Amino acid sequence: MAFGNLRGNAQATSANPTLDAAAMVMLKHLFERLTALEARSTTAIADSAALESPSPPALHALKAKDLDLPLGMPEAITLDTLGLIFEAIFDSAELPDTVKAAIARLQIPLLKLAIVDSSLFANSRHPARLLINRMARAAVGLPRAAGWEHPVCHRIGSVSAAVRERLAEKGAVLDSYLAELDVLIGERDQAIRLQADRHVPVVVAHEKRQYAEQLARAWLRASLPRARAPEVASFLERYWFRVMVAAAMEGGGEGKRWQEDGATGDELIWSVLPKQSAEERKRLASLASSLIRRIGAGLDAIGVSSTERAPFLNTLFDLQTAALRSQLQPAAPPAEAPGSDGQADRSTNLAFKAGPCLLEDDGQRIHYLVLGATTEARKRAAAEDWQVGDWLRFWTSEQEPLCGLCCWQSPSSGTALLLNPDWGYAVAVSPSALDQQLSAGRAQIVSRLAVFDAAAERALSLLQRS
Repeated sequence: MAFGNLRGNAQATSANPTLDAAAMVMLKHLFERLTALEARSTTAIADSAALESPSPPALHALKAKDLDLPLGMPEAITLDTLGLIFEAIFDSAELPDTVKAAIARLQIPLLKLAIVDSSLFANSRHPARLLINRMARAAVGLPRAAGWEHPVCHRIGSVSAAVRERLAEKGAVLDSYLAELDVLIGERDQAIRLQADRHVPVVVAHEKRQYAEQLARAWLRASLPRARAPEVASFLERYWFRVMVAAAMEGGGEGKRWQEDGATGDELIWSVLPKQSAEERKRLASLASSLIRRIGAGLDAIGVSSTERAPFLNTLFDLQTAALRSQLQPAAPPAEAPGSDGQADRSTNLAFKAGPCLLEDDGQRIHYLVLGATTEARKRAAAEDWQVGDWLRFWTSEQEPLCGLCCWQSPSSGTALLLNPDWGYAVAVSPSALDQQLSAGRAQIVSRLAVFDAAAERALSLLQRS
């Protein structure tokens, strides 16, 4: 950097040329010492990368005392401020050590820049700040142990090495480096989302099955109180519930098959009730053979063998014969639908209530952690905060948090699918669970964090307390 630019420093020049000349000499010596330190630190980092060292050299935030600068001098204040910022960056749990080392390579060029351009601290859109923020954003979700051989770390390191000389120039144009980091971020996120596409059908199929079972439970819960014959109630629970699940899987609760199989179940219940009028007996006589055929078709659809269904069909004939003779059957005891808690489901949107499980299909593994939440709440929360394309740090257990990219969100249930290639699996989680963690401060949208800005705020807080 040309020292003629030093007079553009935020320091006010005095009216005494002798003092100004002395200040220039002192700054020249300071820059020479910084340059010597930079050469040593850059060599250490470069050697570490070349040797593919499992751990980069120890990172040190430069302070005024390291250069024996008198406290209170503008340069000392600048040095200590930037030192606190780099301390916060080096303490970050979000960055691999190799990426911290790549950022550390820019510490002295940034210090030189801050001495001649104080807007680095005041302007959140300063290109040098954007550069550090974008380097950190490109590394979001990488394992802490990621080495220089990792493609992302390697590309971040290449940008750091290339921009080092340019960064120390006041007014330097960094657009090409920022654009290169943007490309890296976009390529990495897109590759992960494409990988997640293979997991989406597994989640969709699982939730479709869940929804079908909830519809069938609701139907069974409404039907059982009308089934006065214990044999019919047992048949509905054991077999016809499964028929209704298959019907809902095919066309939902408004589909033709659902309507037909539901009507068959209703007619089965009616067929064994006492027939006290000639009109009812005539209707049962004309309905019986058709009802048997439709029951048989439903059992065929769920794979029930002829041998397994025969006892019930024989019992059904006896029950219908008794009904024609107007013989009152004893009422069946109240029964609960499969998986129900005996309470009526008052939810109008049939929210999913399944607990955690592992979904596996064709090599795809998904930890399904969806908890109960209404569809309206899911849509509202999703619209207000996180969204597809964000990297989230969240908890799936009390052991350690995960950091993954939100790759997809179900338009019907709101379930979010998160993936990080380093996991070896995907995670499906309810928006309500993410929102609760975000509200409690246990989860973060880490892709929106600006590491330099956050570190600057921390440094300011520490300086105000000191």
